[in-house]
Amino acid sequence: MCLMRESLAFLGLKPLMDIEDWDTDLAVVGAARQLCRHTDNLKPYLGIQADSMMLSSPGSNISCGYKMARGQVLTTGYTREIPHTIFPTVVLTVSVLL
Repeated sequence: MCLMRESLAFLGLKPLMDIEDWDTDLAVVGAARQLCRHTDNLKPYLGIQADSMMLSSPGSNISCGYKMARGQVLTTGYTREIPHTIFPTVVLTVSVLL
């Protein structure tokens, strides 16, 4: 299983320096700090699923997290071209979330 830091690098996103960088909800940050203690211990499933939500725009009925939206673009556009043997946990983790 890869770490959240590795999955963010794969998605081309900025690495997390602290848990406060990951989510703006203080309750979520507090729970993550108790469970993980540091972003190096944050697993991608939890990190992508509980990410800060994007603001919904007029006409959109669904609002997902920033990293999940980035992962959706990557998996729907490039999964067929990326061999699963290179990044098996990242590709499977992101595609399962969608």
